Amino acid sequence: MVACSLLPVMSDNARFWMNWIVTLLAAGGTISAVLYALFRDRRQAKLKLELKNPSGELTEVTPPAGLNPVPAHFYYLRVSNPRGWPIANNVQVLLLKYEEITAKGVVIKWESENPVRWRHQETWPPPRSIGASAGDLDMCSVRSGSGLRFYLHPEPNNLRGEYTGPYPYSCVLTYEAQANEGKSDLCRIQIDYDGGWSTKTDEMAKHFRIRQV
Repeated sequence: MVACSLLPVMSDNARFWMNWIVTLLAAGGTISAVLYALFRDRRQAKLKLELKNPSGELTEVTPPAGLNPVPAHFYYLRVSNPRGWPIANNVQVLLLKYEEITAKGVVIKWESENPVRWRHQETWPPPRSIGASAGDLDMCSVRSGSGLRFYLHPEPNNLRGEYTGPYPYSCVLTYEAQANEGKSDLCRIQIDYDGGWSTKTDEMAKHFRIRQV
């Protein structure tokens, strides 16, 4: 008995076009996956967090109780959105860890999440959005006779906001910028301070050294 097939016999020409269509569909799927990955990545805001100026900025602050203004060196963090788009919304910079460098080594004194105060936050309160323009935050300041002050808002109960000695003093602080659309890499700042003071920036740099590590 001769077997009889009910399936049509595909010609070489039809087989060629069928293989070509299958290959085209597979390539289209790969391209779509690549485009989706690229588009998804573009939707994520890649924030950049850094120390604005290691030399700081000499200004004046008014102490409580209405006393006369006193000179102070301020040091700032800067958060930016290098792409400019998408705009990063509800941006905040968090202190994640505070470590002191002692003769016995590095000691973790505090570890949690606490917002850092924006520059001019009293007149321009958060939330902040970061697009093409960067934003600055008050990291710390040094005043004559008042030591070193860190600016957290709100201030945590288990982390002192001021350091007045003994000296020399060294610490490392770890920060991160966060937003709805993404976050920054960790930014680690080391401070070395011998307790000295000067209103001259170059002289103050000999006493107070601040840098990213």
